[in-house]
Amino acid sequence: MPLGGGRVLFSEPRGIVVLEHGGAAADGPADAGAVSWGGAAPWFAGPAPAETPLDAARLEAAFDADGMVVLTADQLPAALGHAPTRELAVTAGLPTWFAAGVATFTLAWGREEAQEPDANGLLHLGTLDLAYGDTGRVLVHPETGAVSLVRNGEEPFPLARDTETFVRVLEAQYRFMGACWNGHPGEDGEGDFLREVAALEPLTVDEDAPAADVWGHLFAAITELSPWGF
Repeated sequence: MPLGGGRVLFSEPRGIVVLEHGGAAADGPADAGAVSWGGAAPWFAGPAPAETPLDAARLEAAFDADGMVVLTADQLPAALGHAPTRELAVTAGLPTWFAAGVATFTLAWGREEAQEPDANGLLHLGTLDLAYGDTGRVLVHPETGAVSLVRNGEEPFPLARDTETFVRVLEAQYRFMGACWNGHPGEDGEGDFLREVAALEPLTVDEDAPAADVWGHLFAAITELSPWGF
């Protein structure tokens, strides 16, 4: 789209780019066919690396302001003794809502009801609704921060090594949506995503672990389905 003043706007599903005609550039055709994109590595920045720190701005960018919350210390379960989980909740925050296809995660912390350990000594972090009649309680060990899942009332099984890893995997799925659905030439969105989550938490891709079935259900929203859910 011509903007005037030698500027042209290009739009695509992952954003917009404005190109401005340089003063030293040779005059010539202004259509897309006259543009040289070069043959080097892709120009786009791509998803941020997993190693960068989690902070409130990064979580807000992934989950939106109404999809995350920075809690206060008095909103955390009194029994939660795992310092990194407490720090994460009161500095970077936690997602209050996550959706992937028909599956959703809803945060339990920050509500008025008391948060006491269950019969297994675990704290209820939130609920995963995977499908109709398929629900899981996401649980945190109060001392180690390890995240488990009780799926449909069965015994708990490991889901992520700690709360931060659980949040990072959810954040990575939102961050890689564009790369998986609308990849640029030379970009391996699905492969990059799966390699990142495998590095974050090997259980996500361990076919012998029950966690992989749960994570695979969530990941399918961007690795198998389109933005329209089919």
